[in-house]
Amino acid sequence: MNVNLLDYTVNDNVSQCVDVFLSYNLYPTISRPTRISHNSNTLIDCIFTNDLRSIVSGVLVETLISDHFPIFMVSDLSDGQKCYSRNFVGRKFDPGMVTRLNQALSIAFNGFHDIDSPDDALEIFCYEIESRVDLYFPKKTSNRKNVPLKPWITQRILDAINRKNSLYKIYVQTKTDASHFIFKTFRNRVLKDLRNAKKLYYQGLIEKNKGNSKRTWQILNEMLGRENHKSCYVKSLNVNGSLLTDEQQIASGLNEFFTSIGANLEQTIPISNSDPTAYIHDDIQDTCFLNPVSPVTVQNVLREMKASGGSEQAISAKVLKLISASISAPLSHVINLCFTAGYFPDKLRPL
Repeated sequence: MNVNLLDYTVNDNVSQCVDVFLSYNLYPTISRPTRISHNSNTLIDCIFTNDLRSIVSGVLVETLISDHFPIFMVSDLSDGQKCYSRNFVGRKFDPGMVTRLNQALSIAFNGFHDIDSPDDALEIFCYEIESRVDLYFPKKTSNRKNVPLKPWITQRILDAINRKNSLYKIYVQTKTDASHFIFKTFRNRVLKDLRNAKKLYYQGLIEKNKGNSKRTWQILNEMLGRENHKSCYVKSLNVNGSLLTDEQQIASGLNEFFTSIGANLEQTIPISNSDPTAYIHDDIQDTCFLNPVSPVTVQNVLREMKASGGSEQAISAKVLKLISASISAPLSHVINLCFTAGYFPDKLRPL
C-alpha cells in the first residue's frame, strides 16, 4: 500500500483509505516515519491488526539496511514467559591462553598411563579438561550487538559500526546538515575499513591454503557467493542400445536393471560341485586383531574435526581441536583401555 499515513489530516485520499481500515477494526501499529530522507519523512510501511489485546507494540528499527526502516509487530503469545533474550553465553579463546592451557594439561596428565580402568581414566580425563577450560576460558554473557558476525570484523571495527549506527540515530532525530555530514563521513570510513579487513582476511586464507587446491576453490566460491548445488538428474539412459529420454521410460529402465541384476548375475556363475568347506585348511583361533591406537592418529583425527556447536561447553569440537597436541596421548590411552577391557564407560554411551 503506497499511502503516506502521515498525510491523514491533509490528504482526503489518505484519510478515506485509513477510515476504511478503521471501519473493519483494523488499526495501524506503526506511527513513526518508516522512510526518512534529507528532505522528507513518510510512513508508507505499516502493519494493521484487529487483535489489540495480544499486541504489545509495533516496532520500527532505525538502520541502514535499506532506505525503508524494517518494521515488525510484537505479540504477547507467551503467557507471561520470557521467550527471547538478547544475551548468550560463550567463551572467548585467546591464542595466548590456549598456549597456557596446553602447557597446564601436559603437566596434569603426567602419570595418566598408570590408570588401568576405563571408567576412572575417562572420568579423570574429562575432569582435567573441564576444570582447566573453565579456569582459562570462563563462560561470559555477551550481548548479541557486541558479537562480530563475520570473522574479519575485529572488535575495533565492531565498535565503529555501533558508533556509526548511533550517529545515524542522531541524524534521524535532529535532521541537521551538521549531523548528516558527520554521519556520512564516519559511515564512509567504516565501509572502507570493512572492505580492507575482508580483503586481508581472504588473502590470508588463500596464502594459508595455497597448497590445497580443494580448499582454495572453496574459499574463492565463498568470496563470490557461489553455492554448491550438485545435481544427479538423469536426462537420458542407454538401455540395450536404445537411448531413452522420457522420464517414465528412464525410471522403468532403472527399475528393471536393479530388480533383475541378481538373477542375471546368477546365470553367469558356473555350477560347481565343490564343497565350500574344502577351502578351509587351518582352524583360526583369533578372528580379529586390533593394533593400539597411537597418539599421532588421535591428534590427526582431532585436527580434522569440524569446529561446530556452541562454545558454552567445556569439551566441544572447537576445544578439542585447540588442545589436540596435549590430549592426544591420554585420549589414546583411554581408547586403548576400552578395547582391552572390552567395554565402553557409560559416559560415552548415547542417552
